[in-house]
Amino acid sequence: MDIIKIFPEITDKIFVVHNFVSKFLISKESSIFFKNKIIPEKYFLTIGKYIPTKNTLNIVKAFENRSKIFKDYKLIIIGRKGWYDSLENYLINHGDNIISLDYVKDNHLKYLYQNSYAYISASIYEGFGITLLEAIVLGNTLVFCSDIPVFKELNLPNTRYFDPLNIHDISKKVFSKKIEIKHKTKTRFDFDNALKQFSKLIKTTMNYEIN
Repeated sequence: MDIIKIFPEITDKIFVVHNFVSKFLISKESSIFFKNKIIPEKYFLTIGKYIPTKNTLNIVKAFENRSKIFKDYKLIIIGRKGWYDSLENYLINHGDNIISLDYVKDNHLKYLYQNSYAYISASIYEGFGITLLEAIVLGNTLVFCSDIPVFKELNLPNTRYFDPLNIHDISKKVFSKKIEIKHKTKTRFDFDNALKQFSKLIKTTMNYEIN
């Protein structure tokens, strides 16, 4: 959408093929057997420790101001270290209720998605938002994320938005009260739909070349 806004004259040459969650990951049997890590029963989940644009530090600070309803909950952060030094330095003195994991296997990732109370992403910028899609498809029914265009375009079910730069807003929207969701709904982001879109892309491209 940003490309179209900047270069409206090329809209007839833009083709969209939706992303999707790998069937391999979906078919994986989830596992709780993490080496040297004890996973709590109650936790929030987020992914992103590599770059500052993931904005995970604001999630951590908002989590520290969580209501008493979530006092027994932990925050699990997944991701390999990069140059997000402000997050790493903050966690040294504020990590009592934080579980920090580096790389996790697919079956562990699936388990973490499925059993978290909610998945959170406070990214300031994203190219797509595959982790949000994974959370929905792999079993988590509730997602909290930044109110940024790319996430709004996904239009995923059972998603709540917040201002990623406002710690108070994150705390209020995510950590102040429980939200009960008893049903799951499908998304348009699956392999079969992507295959249809890609087939259409190939046919359309061939027509362009012929004409």
